Amino acid sequence: NYDLIYGLPKQTVATVSATVARIVEARPDRLAVYGFAYVPWLHGHQKKLDASALPSAEARLELLATYREALLSAGYVDIGIDHFAGFDVAYKCEHVKQLDTPSGSCPLFRGSGFAPPAARNFNKSE
Repeated sequence: NYDLIYGLPKQTVATVSATVARIVEARPDRLAVYGFAYVPWLHGHQKKLDASALPSAEARLELLATYREALLSAGYVDIGIDHFAGFDVAYKCEHVKQLDTPSGSCPLFRGSGFAPPAARNFNKSE
């Protein structure tokens, strides 16, 4: 698994393209692509960052699109919001939705807390 971050100081389409090319060579099963949250009022260590080196909102969208397009072109499947899975994992785990099986049967969701409705422990009296 890889967690990727876009919107970092001095990050460009060129640096993201180079990063994603190396990631694709490694062929991880799953990837998450998160936007960097610059919140120096919550995380004091971020005050050391040069805010002027952060990409603009428009540039951030372009960085995300670069990651997304490269991953989709490499055969990854967009499995929701900011997560991608290799075709083999996504294909094998499709049965979670179709058969309504517990999440533990799919390595994509194991340990994630995800469970389809039939596997959840609902109080039927409510």
